[in-house]
Parts: sequence; structure tokens; C-alpha cells
Amino acid sequence: MKKTALCLAVLLLLALALSSCSVNIPTDYEFEYGTEGITSIEIYYFPEGVMDIDPEIHTPVAVLEESQHADILQDIEEMRFTRFQMLVPIPTDPPYDLRGYVVRLNYELGDYEDISNGVQKFRQFRDGEWKHGSKFLDCDEEAWNDMIQKYLPVEKPLPAFQE
Repeated sequence: MKKTALCLAVLLLLALALSSCSVNIPTDYEFEYGTEGITSIEIYYFPEGVMDIDPEIHTPVAVLEESQHADILQDIEEMRFTRFQMLVPIPTDPPYDLRGYVVRLNYELGDYEDISNGVQKFRQFRDGEWKHGSKFLDCDEEAWNDMIQKYLPVEKPLPAFQE
């Protein structure tokens, strides 16, 4: 009897480990650090994707004027996002890379928030150390690109993704 129960437990564990169950929950975008204290907003483009933006290596395609800050923040709040939620863990992690157009919000204390079509990353300096975090947020890629297009300096076709 013990062997049968143990075999069933192992089979159940194996079934859960090799399968996954997830849902995308509709959600409003919430700025990790609010909208006060933003010193600059930059737009980057990464066709291949990057794990993190390094200002010493990566150059923004646009740095928004302060007069544009409220407009883009409102546009982001109005986007329809979904939050990825795992109900049963999967054996691999989903990708954490920033791909396509990424909006970076820079805050007074050196904190930042990166927003893309798929991942939100943030970093803040609190209690003498840097704290990092990520969330999986997704929105319609075409709607995201259309919104970003309004803030690029020159109207031009969006670069095609290479897959």
C-alpha cells in the first residue's frame, strides 16, 4: 500500500513538474514608484532584447521633453495590460529580457522603471542597497508601438523584428 501511495505521489509530482498552467489577468498599469519625482523619460529600441539597459552602452532613440511626460504617462496608464500568473509552476522561467520599444522612467534618487511590451523592471535604492524587481505585463504589441510612435522625433516606419 505504501509503495502504491508513493508511486502515485511521484507520478503526480512528475505530471505537475512537466506541465504548467497559467492565466493572463487583465490589469491596469501601476507605476512602481508613482509619477512624482521623474527626472527624465527615455525611449530605447532593442530588436534582439537585452536583460538590462546600460546607459554607458545603450543610447535612447528619444529623450522626451518635460512637456511630454504627462502625456506618455497617461498613455501608458490607458494601455490594456495583462499580468502573467502561474497557477502551476513550469520547469523553466519565462524570458525576462526587454525587447522592442522600452520606456525608461528615471527618478530623482536614481531609481528607474523600465516598461516594455512584456516585462516591467524596476530598481530602487533603499536602506543602503539596491533592490531590483520584475513583473510580467503584456499588452497588444501593435497598440504599444503605435503609442510609442507618437513620441519618436521623426515619423518613420517601425523597424521589423528579426526572429
